[in-house]
Amino acid sequence: MRLFPVVGRELKVASRQRSLYVGRTVFATVSIVITGLFMFFMQTAAPSTMGMSLFYTLSSFTFFYCAMSGIWVTSDCISEEKREGTLGLLFLTDLKGYDVVFGKLAATSLKSVSGLLAVMPVLAIPLLLGSVSASEFGRLILVLSNTMLLSLSVGIYASVISTKAMRAAFTTLGLMVFFLGAAPILWVLTGLLTNENPPQWVVDKFFFHSAVYGMGMMSERAYSADSWPFWKSLITNHVFIWGLLITSSIVVASRWQDRPASEAQLKRSKRILEADQGNQQTKAILRRTLLDKNPVLWLYSRSRLKTLYPWIVFALGGLYWLWGSLEYGRNFYTEPANFIMTAYLGSVLVKCWVGAEASQRLTDDRRSGALELLFSTPLKVKDVLHGHWMAILRQFLGPVIFICALTVFFALILLLDSGRIGADDASYMATMFMAHLVLIVMDSLALFWYGLWNSAKARYVNRSISGTIFTVLMLPWIVYTLFTLSFFSMLAFQGRPVKLPVSEEYFMLGTWFFMGLGWSSWLIAHSRKQLLTHLRLFATTRPGDEKLSSDLKNTTEKPKSQGVPYSSPTT
Repeated sequence: MRLFPVVGRELKVASRQRSLYVGRTVFATVSIVITGLFMFFMQTAAPSTMGMSLFYTLSSFTFFYCAMSGIWVTSDCISEEKREGTLGLLFLTDLKGYDVVFGKLAATSLKSVSGLLAVMPVLAIPLLLGSVSASEFGRLILVLSNTMLLSLSVGIYASVISTKAMRAAFTTLGLMVFFLGAAPILWVLTGLLTNENPPQWVVDKFFFHSAVYGMGMMSERAYSADSWPFWKSLITNHVFIWGLLITSSIVVASRWQDRPASEAQLKRSKRILEADQGNQQTKAILRRTLLDKNPVLWLYSRSRLKTLYPWIVFALGGLYWLWGSLEYGRNFYTEPANFIMTAYLGSVLVKCWVGAEASQRLTDDRRSGALELLFSTPLKVKDVLHGHWMAILRQFLGPVIFICALTVFFALILLLDSGRIGADDASYMATMFMAHLVLIVMDSLALFWYGLWNSAKARYVNRSISGTIFTVLMLPWIVYTLFTLSFFSMLAFQGRPVKLPVSEEYFMLGTWFFMGLGWSSWLIAHSRKQLLTHLRLFATTRPGDEKLSSDLKNTTEKPKSQGVPYSSPTT
């Protein structure tokens, strides 16, 4: 048997997918647009200054994309096989663990690698401007490639040791935070606690495992002073890559088998289950209560701990405010930046949580056939959707209300403190908080409905989650940024002064608010209509076959009568 037979087959299959070429085109287009905007707004600056700003901006965005690619690409590639029970079939052949691991890695990483390759020519534009050297550009490519391989390897490892898609994604995120963010987080916490940054020798000795440190040491000035820290960071991350891949290849051959649990494991599982769902009496009461309301509500609300997880995160935020009050006293409560950071980070966390929870509801049920069995009961589509709606309310209604109340409280505090920060600034920030309050509710509704519709038509859970969060939360910001830059660029290009009915700050705030409100409203209406119309059809088909079934249904419909009466053939 030839080496890595699965790799060749998976690459051939992936190369026929249209999304591979569409994604590569989108990445190249976005990087070209960013470059064009930089050159337009910095046309009066020196070419070296323009090229340096463009180089580090594009490299930062690309580094973030490389670091997060494993979460969306490889974190569910093997765990999906385990859920469907097909992983063991691969080992009935002569395939080894490394064949499966490298085959899955090649198939899932092709899109990510092609996206990185599409951005590289645009990253080389500062070379033409003379702002960066060829060696610095080469070191950047090494760091980006190494970081992407590390993220993909972490995703493969998390997929091997996990069964559920969400657990694999969060495991990948946690490991990437450790590999990349442990050093910067430690550096920031040390500075906050001691009011001074750690000495350079501590950074060089203990932070070298982070690729962020390697990004900082790739610059010409840092590399000329001492080149070894850069190579030490690069080599360390490369060792992590091979360690994760080798471990995954060894472990994957045994993780697909169901091994008998020991007595200690059974007791531990029983304690965890009782803590999550209660004892038999509690489960019976909860089952009777929820089933009387909606069967789907009972299916997705049996866990009691899921409703506590958001409050644990809020408690950690409360510890931050407690530390700030003890460290800085009253001054900590009069800083508007703390209000903005707390409100926005809390709302983003809750909204992403709602999107992730809604986007995984129907994908696995549809692929396993459970959704079709659900519709074999007297339940209607509206009953199923209402059950999902009640389950999401049971889990997130309290956190959303808490974030909204916190936003209103911060707005009132700013208005009461207008004498210190200025009446105009206080009024603007209070208006911003109120606009943010409305968008919290609308975005949460859009995340639920679009996430539910996206999970009904998606093939993979991680792609459903990433697509929902990108479409609802990130796409409006991208459109808003491009709109404002294009609007003011057009006015500046025409040589006319900018005349607006309101101030520039309120104009941008209103644009952001109405754009987000309109987008969320359209997503809610569109997704709800699609679910009511097509959910039953999607439940009876496999992912990818629903269009064929719909076309077949339309072609086999009885044509309308044209006025000629129908007569049966005589016998």
